[in-house]
Amino acid sequence: MSPLRGGVCVLVATVLIPNFAFHVERNRSLNILTSPFLIVERHPKHLTVMDFTPGLPVQVGMKIEKALAKIPKVRLIDADILYYEKTWHEFLDIFQLYSSSIESERLGLAYVDLFDQSQISAEDLSSFISKKQQLSCSLPIQIGIGKNKYLAYIAARRAKPGEPVIAPSNVKDFLAPTSIDYLPISPKSHSALKEFGLLTLGDITHYPIGPMQAQFGNEGRLIWNLAHGNDSRPITNRIQREVITEKMSFASPIDILTTIMVAVEVLLKRIFTHPQRRGRGVMQIDLQANTEKERWTKNIVFRPAQETWTKCLRIIERKLERESFPGGLEDLQIIASELTKELGHQKSLFSNHRKKEQLGELIKTLEVQLGPKPHLWQVREIEPWSRIPERRMALIPFVP
Repeated sequence: MSPLRGGVCVLVATVLIPNFAFHVERNRSLNILTSPFLIVERHPKHLTVMDFTPGLPVQVGMKIEKALAKIPKVRLIDADILYYEKTWHEFLDIFQLYSSSIESERLGLAYVDLFDQSQISAEDLSSFISKKQQLSCSLPIQIGIGKNKYLAYIAARRAKPGEPVIAPSNVKDFLAPTSIDYLPISPKSHSALKEFGLLTLGDITHYPIGPMQAQFGNEGRLIWNLAHGNDSRPITNRIQREVITEKMSFASPIDILTTIMVAVEVLLKRIFTHPQRRGRGVMQIDLQANTEKERWTKNIVFRPAQETWTKCLRIIERKLERESFPGGLEDLQIIASELTKELGHQKSLFSNHRKKEQLGELIKTLEVQLGPKPHLWQVREIEPWSRIPERRMALIPFVP
């Protein structure tokens, strides 16, 4: 019997996609990523494995040196966290029509509160969700349904893509063979349970709650309750990171910093004039590009948040002057995130804005004559020293 909330039965659905980042990368670059690969996350002093081709003898969080010792010839790919998050939340939007309460625990794992679906049987519900899987391309979605988050999670672990599992009423037998590896507890507690010979949830149910609490504290109560199928943890609605993305492609790869900075300037102007920014400052910029050799990424954090594209451009240029690109850039994408309210600052009362005002008046006149948003261009020096006239100057879109 499902628990009651206000006299109504409650069900939870777990949406599980193991190795989510791997599947997203494979779908994005299907013709390229045919051999096993590791997705690598960069930290200030080391690299770790974020995800990998299923079946490889590595673990998430493993240092790259240890992983390469096991599989020295494996391909490495830089993690594209923002793209994974965007793909994940777009996928979860499918369920937003189905429930207003969705918790994203991590990439590839989410909980859907089915409180509003009390008039629908669990069987009909799982059938409905299975049909939604057709919208997710080739993602191997596992669906589990239960009376609480943990039961739904274990059910999802046992499910197959297209074949949802519903946790039965006899939760003791259902959970008994489950490995303790699927308990949401600290690595230290996992190790201690194994040292005590408690390898499954069934092993834990042989002991009363007192000794578990005495040994593990508050985690001991959680361990004991989950092993018995009791989970009072609420579903916390997901918070989506607000981002602004602008991208351009190049007719031929570019590898000269001056040219790259012109592209950066154009994209920054688009971002800072985007209606979504609403006058807020930008605290983080991610630059991404496909090169002739591999994908290149650069993360830049601003302290404090930047309110104008000109300041951002100067900071980015200083960073890129020391950057070693793996090859010519075939395209460039800038993602602005961590949007925040502008910091207060005092401006001069006597700044000369006459030229800007005149330019604005001219643009308004053109809008009257040519319609809204006329195509305006400006000439910029790119490679003034070049022997090829076409490479000395370039036309770029003008953003006032």
